[in-house]
Amino acid sequence: IGVPLNMAHANWFEHNRSRNYVPWDYAYNLLQSVEPNAVLFTNGDNDTFPLWFLQNVEGVRRDVRVACLSLVNTPWYVKQLKDTSPFGSQKVEMSLTNEEIDQLGLQRWDPTELSMDVPSDVMKEWNITDSATVKDGKIKWTMQNTGQSGDVKFIRGQDLIALDIIMQAKWKRPIYFAVTCSEDSRLNLDDYLRMEGMAMRLVPKKNDDKRIEYIDEPTLRKQLLDEPTGFSTTYQPGFKFRGLNDKTIFFDENHERLTQNYRNAFIRLAIYYLYKEKSDAKAVLALDAMEKKIPRSVVAMDYRIKHDISKLYFSAGAIKQYEVFAKEVIDQARKQLEINPRDFTSWYNPYDLLLTHYENLKMYKEAVSVLVQLQSLVPSDQNVAQLLNEFRRKAGLASPEVFPKQLEKK
Repeated sequence: IGVPLNMAHANWFEHNRSRNYVPWDYAYNLLQSVEPNAVLFTNGDNDTFPLWFLQNVEGVRRDVRVACLSLVNTPWYVKQLKDTSPFGSQKVEMSLTNEEIDQLGLQRWDPTELSMDVPSDVMKEWNITDSATVKDGKIKWTMQNTGQSGDVKFIRGQDLIALDIIMQAKWKRPIYFAVTCSEDSRLNLDDYLRMEGMAMRLVPKKNDDKRIEYIDEPTLRKQLLDEPTGFSTTYQPGFKFRGLNDKTIFFDENHERLTQNYRNAFIRLAIYYLYKEKSDAKAVLALDAMEKKIPRSVVAMDYRIKHDISKLYFSAGAIKQYEVFAKEVIDQARKQLEINPRDFTSWYNPYDLLLTHYENLKMYKEAVSVLVQLQSLVPSDQNVAQLLNEFRRKAGLASPEVFPKQLEKK
């Protein structure tokens, strides 16, 4: 009797799943990210099985055909998509016969330019003005190989099936990739994938500004900022964020990873407002809403993500919010340097992060200290030496000879 009672007492918080709605809500939000009768490509377990539960048990969005790219490599599953109509949903159109599907496997493939027709009515509907698309009546892109063995380049069965489904949809049926789908599973169509929530829709209109995330602003804003009071079994934009601001609920690594997809969407929306609409106020509103719905004190946030968010706040002129995030980044970056002082080549290395925020916060002496440490590791790097002299000047440290004593006094 004592052993299970002691186990319950010691482990109850980590094992209690009551009021944890992350899997249910994420599945709901992903299904509500796509328009009626859509085909939704998903990646694997966590973005697939909960969706099937909601469709089969809860009756939510049964019009959507979920195509799991992990399973699309198997003939039996492809034939299910092609030949069945669960709950009266549309079959997934394909040009391949069942015999051809049975032969599914790796196929040799060198990078190839592909094209897809864009009829005039579709151009009008999407207000397409791209001169190449208008002239040729089609979109073009280069599809790379997704694997290589020695000198042999190839694509997988899932790539062949996804390409066939896209080609046969002919813009008459919405096609989406879940944001959890890896880059190499999207057939190099990223220029034509527009975010509408937790999924990106294939559209015939190319992203005209690579510096800014490709989003459908009205839809994404509604998904993230207009949380409905109830739930709908049919298409109704508006995400649910139940319990993500509740400290009494335990969130494991899977919950945190899924939740990061929400944060990425908020960040994309903020970037759009900041650099496309030139609206600092809207950018700050989006970031503040993210922190309110998913506070980092409840659901952990990597310090590199905090760095990105802090830079957005700084660019938007929200200095109060910036300082809070920046100081957290500084604390965590310092700890990383204590663990690994030679981490100066990674994309988000602690040295770069610290110098960014020391510069913004005018903490010049602290920047000098970091650069002295870095210079001891790369004494011949002229860029480091130049930065060190620049920050010494800003800190009022006239020369290297007086620097140690002045810093010591501080």
